[in-house]
Amino acid sequence: MLSAAPAVASSRLAQVTVKDSSGQLVIGIVSTGQIRVRLTEISTPAPPRVTIDLLDTVVDAGFRRAIEVNKGNVLRVRFGQFQDRPAIARIVLDLVRPVRVAVKRTAPNILTVIVPMQLVTAAQPKDAPSAPVTAAQPKSAASAPAQSKPPVMPAVSPTSVPGIGTPNVSQAKTAYILGPGDVLEVSVWGYADLTRVAAIRPDGKISLPLVGSMKAAGMSVEMLTKLLVKAYAEYIISPQVTVIVKEFRKIQVSVLGQVARPGTYTLSPGARLLDLISAAGGTTDVAQKEAELLRPGEPPVNVDLDELLAGVQEINFELKGGETLVVPEDLVNIVNVAGEVVRPGRYRLKGQMRVIDALLLAGGLTEKASVTHASLVRSSRETLPLHLDALLLRQEMSRNIPLQAGDILMIPEEVNNKIYVVGDVNNPGAHPVKADVTLLQAIAIAGGPVQRGPGTARVVHVLRRNGGVPGPTVPAVSVEALPNGAALLTVDLQALLRSADAMQNLAVQPGDVVVVPQTTLGGLQVFLSILSGIFRFFR
Repeated sequence: MLSAAPAVASSRLAQVTVKDSSGQLVIGIVSTGQIRVRLTEISTPAPPRVTIDLLDTVVDAGFRRAIEVNKGNVLRVRFGQFQDRPAIARIVLDLVRPVRVAVKRTAPNILTVIVPMQLVTAAQPKDAPSAPVTAAQPKSAASAPAQSKPPVMPAVSPTSVPGIGTPNVSQAKTAYILGPGDVLEVSVWGYADLTRVAAIRPDGKISLPLVGSMKAAGMSVEMLTKLLVKAYAEYIISPQVTVIVKEFRKIQVSVLGQVARPGTYTLSPGARLLDLISAAGGTTDVAQKEAELLRPGEPPVNVDLDELLAGVQEINFELKGGETLVVPEDLVNIVNVAGEVVRPGRYRLKGQMRVIDALLLAGGLTEKASVTHASLVRSSRETLPLHLDALLLRQEMSRNIPLQAGDILMIPEEVNNKIYVVGDVNNPGAHPVKADVTLLQAIAIAGGPVQRGPGTARVVHVLRRNGGVPGPTVPAVSVEALPNGAALLTVDLQALLRSADAMQNLAVQPGDVVVVPQTTLGGLQVFLSILSGIFRFFR
């Protein structure tokens, strides 16, 4: 046993003897001065032990520190300096099993400890002289008359004593459990040279002076502290050991499937399933209700994501590290929104979802979306018109029909929302229109007419690919049929400019080609050849 510094006292430990007498082991303790004794019982599972403190007593540095007995119920007797100021010398009996131990003082400076050789409780030896115990002993012993029997230590039992023995399992369940990667600081009070900062290795052990390599993984800090106290007690009398977690380890867990950011994440110990899902950005709209938690060496565990996200703590499992959460895609209860929407994709069918709900989930329509040609494709391959123009523009809510699992909303691009103005205009080309425009408005959209030849164009031609012709309210228009169902409309531009009647202004439809011809061109055949080229280009 070790001592932190030399002690000063009125008595010194002079001799410790062990002998076999009449089926008992008699341990004699002799000091140079009067013995004042304090009995302390300390019990641990392996081995049980009893300590005897000699007050105001020191142990010289060169004094022998242990006697190996290995006889009867005694393994060894150890002695050393327990405390310097006030000075206390300690005697420790390591026993094979719990037995009754008798302690008495046979002279002012002599203490006798009697341990039975057999397992049965030993009777008090008849020839053992009685002597009163000093006031330093427990009150029950100090108040006994001089002729009474010597104090008898109660039988040592393997029950847990605070600081020594079996850890409290119920407390350990809620305590932080150490594992590989944790960095610990271990110190022994009074012995600065024993302080170490040690990381728990992958094999779950740490290395410390005197006690060597010890298992730490899987224990709480309290459990490890108690085991270290027991280990250091082989070298130090009543060591006071402190264990501090300097750095907590990190755990790595993975999440796959329908989460915003699948991958592997590093979390703090004690993290739970909700922490992992939160780190991954949450589940997607098409995540299946049931997920699987995969643990190394264990069968998969089904997790109800709806209950988990609702706060059911029983399934919010603590993660130990190495787990993988798999969130499958729901391939049944989904609707698809495709085409000209902000966020095309698959969306989970939640409750009674309708057309407007799906369009809102998809972020709404883009500026290219066609509200007249959108359609709904059922899982049975039946195709229905959506009539988005009536639903969104005229708010006919009867068009907001319920959706079914597997439905696909097709929102095509509106290809007929452009008119084409070419010829003697400032900005010839394709021009998008949001609504119906007149011929004069179409020319204005193209920057207005410009004179590139000897004179200003007198007529304007409109190539209409769908063959629609204006009514009789536009008398300044002549119509000529073209191949493929198209029509060539010729308008007297000068008459149109002079007219104050808006009804005579030709309506230009999406897809029309407006030609303001140059005055240098002669002959309708040349003009038609130009129109035919434009028609093929824009078809």
